[in-house]
Amino acid sequence: GLAPLVMDTEILNTAVLTGKKVVMSVRTVAVEEDGLVTDVSDYTDCSSSDEDVLKVSDRCDYVFLNGKETKGKVK
Repeated sequence: GLAPLVMDTEILNTAVLTGKKVVMSVRTVAVEEDGLVTDVSDYTDCSSSDEDVLKVSDRCDYVFLNGKETKGKVK
């Protein structure tokens, strides 16, 4: 299976106050049946389901908030 890995489970949009982009690194790993874990970040495509909440970099290596988001989401 595939799993995204992030350093934290929450991201706070301080960009709206400071004007500085808030960034969180993301890696994608494949987990094989035998437990082998492989970083497949360079071979994945990704997108945000709602860019008014969270944006994703072109290379899928980080998610970010730039202060232009119009809503939040709790999950």
